[in-house]
Amino acid sequence: MVIAKIFGNNEPIKVDVGEAYILWRLLTNRYVYIGHVQQLKNFTHDKDFNVILSNLLNDWRKEVSILEPELEKYSLKGAEPPAIGQDVPGNSEVVIDRETAEVIYAFLRLDVHLILLALKDANVNDSIGKLLQGFLSRSLDRVDSYIGYLKMKNWVYYPPLYPYVKAEVTEKIACNEVFLLWDHLVFRYNKIRKTQMYAEMTSDADFKMMLLSGLDILKKQMNELQQKLMYFGITLPKPYSNIRPVFTIMEPVENKFMYADTLRGMQNALALHGAAIQDVILNDDIRRYFKKLTLEEVEIVRKVVKYGRVKGWITFIPSFSPKGT
Repeated sequence: MVIAKIFGNNEPIKVDVGEAYILWRLLTNRYVYIGHVQQLKNFTHDKDFNVILSNLLNDWRKEVSILEPELEKYSLKGAEPPAIGQDVPGNSEVVIDRETAEVIYAFLRLDVHLILLALKDANVNDSIGKLLQGFLSRSLDRVDSYIGYLKMKNWVYYPPLYPYVKAEVTEKIACNEVFLLWDHLVFRYNKIRKTQMYAEMTSDADFKMMLLSGLDILKKQMNELQQKLMYFGITLPKPYSNIRPVFTIMEPVENKFMYADTLRGMQNALALHGAAIQDVILNDDIRRYFKKLTLEEVEIVRKVVKYGRVKGWITFIPSFSPKGT
């Protein structure tokens, strides 16, 4: 592993191949975003959109200033940064502001997606996990506020409306937003049943306690999703039986396997929430609900990863060590 000696601290700082790539990818992406947006600003006519672009550039530059020392700390080679932004000659009529706005939206969506993927692999180094959590929060904020801006400018395409909302409900919801709520609820039903089964199957008392605590969270989220669907008059999927599963004859199942499967399910939930945020355009309340779920889930995932490390149940990724270290 990369061992960076910190003065006054004999404890080595470790990073695996996944985390090394995560840091490199985050920095490289920001270089790419900055380079392209600097160029696009030269062709932007709308004054307030220019302010939005400047704010995004400032955000990404601040994040670059965080990431560059991180790569240096672990002796990681970085990509080449973009050239300093400057006015360039060209025909400003070639690029239309709305088209630029669509490109920026694609960058912001991609950033959320890649950070969510990265979070599932940051299992060794707590400082990298915390850094990613902060980056995700800021990335989600950017997507949320940018969607609001696109709506204000009428620069966004809306999916088809769901046509069967209850007559007394004036709030609108798009067809994809109905699916996302419904799909999240089905996901909760399945996770609740599997967690109930694992809680019955485990012989480890504190693992069982962790699973039961997770059940409470899943049931709370299930109730929230049910209420949102019923508010719009949408038929709910059928849940599993309320009867707790009981096993009279049971083959032993490894606690490590049940833990790994549970953690993977949580990581999948995290990706599901984050993907939903990017696609909820029409209904702001639903988008912000998914944002809340995402930030709550990442906090829980980090705690469960720490628990797995204590128990020795985390499967560690191969270590990274550059030549000469």
